[in-house]
Amino acid sequence: MTEPSWQYYEASGGGDVVIKEIAAELGSDVNLLVKLTGLQERIRTGQTLPRDVKHLGQGLYEGRLSVQRNEWRLFYARTQEGFVFLALHFVQKKRQRIPRAIKKARDRLRDWEEEE
Repeated sequence: MTEPSWQYYEASGGGDVVIKEIAAELGSDVNLLVKLTGLQERIRTGQTLPRDVKHLGQGLYEGRLSVQRNEWRLFYARTQEGFVFLALHFVQKKRQRIPRAIKKARDRLRDWEEEE
């Protein structure tokens, strides 16, 4: 049986926007990158903790990364019969940014679905 894997949303022009968002938010902090990879692995294998994931409806999920007093959100969807986790948007959590971030993730999911 095929194991689920992660893909990252790319803009219609081919830009790796989510990879760039992760790099902009986490920089070269290896500790944070390892923690993000661990979160993605728990999501992929279905071994999340209650605080790791929140379902936002309409196929959109929020993966939560918390380190000390900082929080980031990885918005994603599960696609292709559950074999692909599609990372849609990555942002540091600040209350005023989350509604816009959810809208951006939904727009990217809609765009991705239209391309498929």
